[in-house]
Amino acid sequence: MGFDIVFPSITNSAGYLDDNGDSYFPPVPADVNTGNVIASFLRDSASLGGVIKGEQVLQPFDWGTECVTYNKEKMPVDGQVFYGDLWADAAKGKAAFRQNP
Repeated sequence: MGFDIVFPSITNSAGYLDDNGDSYFPPVPADVNTGNVIASFLRDSASLGGVIKGEQVLQPFDWGTECVTYNKEKMPVDGQVFYGDLWADAAKGKAAFRQNP
C-alpha cells in the first residue's frame, strides 16, 4: 500500500527531517499559487516550520478546524447531533477535546 498525496502538518515539520536536517519534502514549486492564502498565514508559516534551510517546503492549508467524534454507546443521541450537544449535561464526562488544537 502506498500514498498518492501526503499533506503534512506544518506544526510537525521537525518530524519530517532526515539525520542531516534536510526535509523529506522538496521546496514548494514557484508556480504554486499562494495568492489566495492570507498573507499573515503564509508569512507566519516560516516560523512554524514551513521554511527549512531557507526554502519553503510546507505551506499553511487549513486553520481553525477540528474533528469531533463521540461514542454513541456512552452518549446516545436521538436524531441529529449538534456541536452544542457536547456541552449538554448528558455529555458531562463523555466528551473529549484535544489539549492543544
